[in-house]
Amino acid sequence: MYGDDTVVKDKDGKNMEKNGVTKAKSALSLAKKEAKKAAKKAKKAAKKAEKRERKDIKAAYTKALRKQSPDKMIAVLAIILTAAPVIVQLIIDKKDNK
Repeated sequence: MYGDDTVVKDKDGKNMEKNGVTKAKSALSLAKKEAKKAAKKAKKAAKKAEKRERKDIKAAYTKALRKQSPDKMIAVLAIILTAAPVIVQLIIDKKDNK
């Protein structure tokens, strides 16, 4: 392709071609690993945000209970309605992982 003495470098300065054979497979597997790592990082960030959201919901619930207000049932209902989508999403994720 480029001749025997030509060496193509990638972005890190590593040789992409050795003895006339490209390391495309290696580059592809590296890209797959990077994509997998990014997906794992995004999933971890989403889990953290979800955990933070649940913590906020719990704080709102305990605050409403401490007040002993007549709106306690409304607060409980609101918490149940906000927590339901999170629980459904967790169930779906667990089924997808199987």
